[in-house]
Amino acid sequence: MKSIRKNILGLFTFALLLFAGDLSAQQVANYDGCAVYAANAFTPNGDGVNDLFPVVVSENCNPVSYHLRIYDRWGRLVYESLDPSEAFNGYYDGQTLKEGVYLWRLVARYETPSQERIVSIDERGSVVLIR
Repeated sequence: MKSIRKNILGLFTFALLLFAGDLSAQQVANYDGCAVYAANAFTPNGDGVNDLFPVVVSENCNPVSYHLRIYDRWGRLVYESLDPSEAFNGYYDGQTLKEGVYLWRLVARYETPSQERIVSIDERGSVVLIR
């Protein structure tokens, strides 16, 4: 298994070729040691693989505040969370959402690994819901 380690601020997209030829991509943004990870697709079909869409900040960073919102293509808010341990499951108001592209925005504040300062995070992206 190869790994890449850099301490550079910015937004990076990684593509991985998996066992069966599947391609997985993930966006990573680095805020002074607090990296934000978000997949570009998920499949909430109950098979236990990629059923949830979390927007995750590095474990070594302590959350001060966290606000994740997900919108459908018409701009309707379909998911909102103030808890970094929660993840979007592809449902809104108890109903299954349709396949398609959804937009997300994370506004958060985290304590850096060195605990020297608080970083503000304002990240946006899109995710494809595949049934």
